[in-house]
Amino acid sequence: EECCGACEERASVVDERFDLVVLATGSALSPCDHPLMQHIALQWGLPTHSGLPVLSDGLRWGASPVYCTGAAATLAIGVDASNLSGAREAGLRIANDILGQC
Repeated sequence: EECCGACEERASVVDERFDLVVLATGSALSPCDHPLMQHIALQWGLPTHSGLPVLSDGLRWGASPVYCTGAAATLAIGVDASNLSGAREAGLRIANDILGQC
């Protein structure tokens, strides 16, 4: 099957540069109990609720340059946040937010 070209067009639209990307998995029920999450929350003064980060619809944590997925996105995504369906939803939301399409 031939590609319609849309995927190549989308791939060439974004040319972002990042200083740091942290990818972490886990299923902790209170992600904000982790030292890295605590440090980020304190450094940026970010909101939490019951040990979870309070995220935008695009899964951005407050005004910080931090996006959350997995258990950390439970308040925004719901019970599927920690499974494959939630990972897919999180990826779409973050990509749309970064591209300004959210």
